[in-house]
Amino acid sequence: MDGLIEDLAALVFASHAALVMDSREGDRDPAVLFARVTRRTLRLVAGGPAFGRLLFDAGLPVDRFIGGLRMAMAGDIAAGAAAGVFRIDDVEIAISLTAGAILGASLDLHRGALPLAAVDAVTARLLESLGVAGDRAAALVAE
Repeated sequence: MDGLIEDLAALVFASHAALVMDSREGDRDPAVLFARVTRRTLRLVAGGPAFGRLLFDAGLPVDRFIGGLRMAMAGDIAAGAAAGVFRIDDVEIAISLTAGAILGASLDLHRGALPLAAVDAVTARLLESLGVAGDRAAALVAE
């Protein structure tokens, strides 16, 4: 059973990684990339029960999802901080807090505590937590 769960986890997280890579095409602005990856990740969990059920109800190791989020966001957050797009004091803390917030919002979306319509607001708030102005964050999530 443990081997089956590990194989299923690898498949689920490989699917998420492919989705993230697809989101990264066509732009190099770290804020744009962050908004796309975050919105797609949250919509994946909220858009249908299958991914959320596998992630939160089937006993898959959530730390793999967190690791994937960290990998997907780390470069963009670091690049955004270096370019002044994100105004943060500590890149590693920003990555940790952001990954945790996405995990928490994903669980709330899956359980119905947040509606699907909240994905854009969550993404905008995360951008604002990285120091993006509110009007720019709103424009990014409306892309």
